[in-house]
Amino acid sequence: MASKLTTNAPTGKAPIIKKMFLHNRKTNQRYRLNGAKETNRKPRKACLNRDFSQYIAYTTPQLPNKVDLRPWMTQIEDQSDANSCTANAMAGVYEYLNYRTTGRLEDVSRLFIYYNARVRDNDDDPHVIDDGSTIPSTIETVEEFGVCPEYIWPYNIKKVNTKPTKQAYSVAPQYSISEALEVDININEMKSCLAQGFPILVIMELYKSFDKAQSHGIVPMPKSNETSRASHGSHAVVLSGYSDHSRAFIVRNSWGASWGDRGYCYIPYDYIGNDKLCDIAWTVKNLGVATMGNDGWDDEDEVDYLDDDDEDEDEDEDDEDADIEEVEEEDEPEDDDYDDDDEESTKKAAVRPPKEKAPVIKKTFLHNRKTDKRYRLNGDKDMSRKPAKACLNRDFSQYVAYTAPQLPSKVDLRPWMTSIEDQSDTNSCTANAMAGIYEYLNYRTTGRLEDVSRLFIYYNSRIKDNEGDPDITDEGTSIATTIEVVEEQGVCLESLWPYNIKKVNTKPHSQCYAAAAPYGISEALELDINVDEMRSCLAQGFPFLVSLNLYNSFDKAGTNGVVTLPKSSEVARSSHGRHALVVAGYSDHSRAFIVRNSWGATWGDRGYCYIPYDYVGSNDLCNAAWTVKRLPTEKFLNKNRGNQRFNICGFGRFERLTLCLPSTYSIEPPGDVYIKIKYDSLSYWKVFI
Repeated sequence: MASKLTTNAPTGKAPIIKKMFLHNRKTNQRYRLNGAKETNRKPRKACLNRDFSQYIAYTTPQLPNKVDLRPWMTQIEDQSDANSCTANAMAGVYEYLNYRTTGRLEDVSRLFIYYNARVRDNDDDPHVIDDGSTIPSTIETVEEFGVCPEYIWPYNIKKVNTKPTKQAYSVAPQYSISEALEVDININEMKSCLAQGFPILVIMELYKSFDKAQSHGIVPMPKSNETSRASHGSHAVVLSGYSDHSRAFIVRNSWGASWGDRGYCYIPYDYIGNDKLCDIAWTVKNLGVATMGNDGWDDEDEVDYLDDDDEDEDEDEDDEDADIEEVEEEDEPEDDDYDDDDEESTKKAAVRPPKEKAPVIKKTFLHNRKTDKRYRLNGDKDMSRKPAKACLNRDFSQYVAYTAPQLPSKVDLRPWMTSIEDQSDTNSCTANAMAGIYEYLNYRTTGRLEDVSRLFIYYNSRIKDNEGDPDITDEGTSIATTIEVVEEQGVCLESLWPYNIKKVNTKPHSQCYAAAAPYGISEALELDINVDEMRSCLAQGFPFLVSLNLYNSFDKAGTNGVVTLPKSSEVARSSHGRHALVVAGYSDHSRAFIVRNSWGATWGDRGYCYIPYDYVGSNDLCNAAWTVKRLPTEKFLNKNRGNQRFNICGFGRFERLTLCLPSTYSIEPPGDVYIKIKYDSLSYWKVFI
């Protein structure tokens, strides 16, 4: 039975609101419920109120045994203590659609969606509270306003009731939806929607037995004595696939990647297909297409997601550890100090006295006076030492796999890179670069798109730079220590220690260190400042971290990503800043490297830039270059080559095609090679050789 708690009266003007949680008393973890508000209305526009049953592309016998859309889903997010499950679900669906249609992994702002949906629910009154939102208003506002990238309006729950900035609204219209379709609470209709490539946003009734999914992702059917009680909560989730063998849907939640099966759970058909347990289901589109292709289909459906080998409980035993709990707590107040800044920059700007005991530190920026945008420099500390362990101080020249004549004309590793991050006003470029490389390696070896905590890396690196002294400042870190701490301590997920720059000097909590231990690197290799050696490293599938000296002219890349060689007059001056970046490819035609920056996706070419060979290959401009491996056995080799063109012999309506490969192209048997051959705007052939 739900327990009701009341807190003391709040200080200030923040209202007291009722909050409902699924609370596990054994672990003391709790998850917010009732964020999906009930309403009888539907979206007003005809394009947002279509009936999916009129657009079904497959009959039941035509459906595959399994559909799994998770490979195109972005990282699992954590709604935390906010009641934003509907906005989290909509963001997840939009990010999936964006990735399927553009190939770009981009995080969108959940708080931007959540704020606007509540204003619509509130009859356009901007004075909102954190009490959830409806699906119709969420759909309408994403179609009307769009959604801005996460880095422009980040998920800071202190800002949950704050209107986003003008910049957020100016950027958002280019990211919107065009259609919304209501799906019947019908298993076969839902399966057809997923088979057509469209995830489904659903609102479910959750009971305390749902807590069993916390450890393994398996959701049991609620018991009759649970459903007869009033103690339950509504919650919005995303259907991301199904399995006929398991008779279950694959479901994306918003309670963090440590919940369930890496943030997902498996819910029986009989649960989702019951209109007493599943209230409503909608899907959305950003392009007017009938299907997204059948890449997510799988007729080899052998895994039973609902089979728990570790489950030895009596099924009739009551769930004593968990309860649905209603609490009265203070709503989140607006954080008026969000934009605090105490610094002395190299622009000779006036310095405010530091608040309390916060030290005043020097900060170097690349500053565009015309746009007033500035980007932090000197986060890569100039230290001559190298990592102490032999496994972290190898010479890449001993592992070069290709001579210069064997190298392809282009390599591009961006398809395996995660979304571009923004280091913001912190000096964490080295940690951002290491996180980007680790996420790439993790995706290439496991197929999982996961964000790791940049602040976790940055904190531990500075502690090591500071010889174990925890009294650190935001002054950057060295490549050597960054490599060492990721090997020693690993990395935790971003959801455990998010990028909140107000905590830049705060030690992560113990849960972060426990979770980080299994996720580290095993080797680090130093590259010579040599263009051919760098190209070989990329051709072998390994991005590398570089430390560059940046000058005023680097600012030109802010609009189009094209970096010019600094003039001799610039290099002769002392006014430059060091910066760590990730080299993610190269083009011989352009005579340039493809480089990942950490200044957000609006900078350069969607966060990337193109730096001449003569820049990165100069010992006067490039200070150091390192690559790392998660596993010593990692070998990606020539799967990364760009612009490989093959002649297709006998291309027709056949499942097996013959490929005429160049004699220089080698394939390591046994195995299938999957090659994308576009025959319409969305679908691809699967080719076996």
